[in-house]
Amino acid sequence: MSTKGRFEDLSTLLYMAPFFVSGLYGLFLWARGGLSALLPNAVFLQITRSPYVFMAGTLCVFVGLAVEMSGTPLGARREKLVSLANTLLAIAGTSIFFAFAAGLYANGLGLGGTASDLIVGRYDLVFPVVMVVLSLLLTSQFRWSALADRNVLAIIALFLVPASLYEVGKRQTALGLGLAFVLMVAGLAAILMPARNPTAAKEQVAEEEE
Repeated sequence: MSTKGRFEDLSTLLYMAPFFVSGLYGLFLWARGGLSALLPNAVFLQITRSPYVFMAGTLCVFVGLAVEMSGTPLGARREKLVSLANTLLAIAGTSIFFAFAAGLYANGLGLGGTASDLIVGRYDLVFPVVMVVLSLLLTSQFRWSALADRNVLAIIALFLVPASLYEVGKRQTALGLGLAFVLMVAGLAAILMPARNPTAAKEQVAEEEE
């Protein structure tokens, strides 16, 4: 196997590590308290509220990025950043899916209890937000003079999502969820919507006037 292949295999294992860590820790807690038909809420919350699980998973992803970049030739690293950014988005999406599925299972398919546990859990939402923000940082060049750039505003909005969930949500759940939803939609819209070309816009206005 080539050196590049070994680097890619190692990085893939590191990207999967956050899910293995959470799963194994959850099984340990579940077995220690006695296996049951449903995953106990206490087990779900212990996993999602653990800063050690969060830090271990985040560190594994960071090391995976470093390993994959170190195995990439210098001339191909700019293109590699785009690939790594997509990988981080995939990790974020997978994390949200597993957190929602586990919360739903722990609450007997009850959406109200699931939403409440996701908010109380904290790191189940912080982790994917960190992955999305890191993905943006890998593919964007930020300048202090460009604070109005919509990529910067998108990052700020996504950073405020967990803050609104925990600071506002713990006082008024509905308001916290609503604010978090608005911020997330605004952040994702700023990222996904194509930038408007000012030159093209001027040409279009000129054509309409004619």
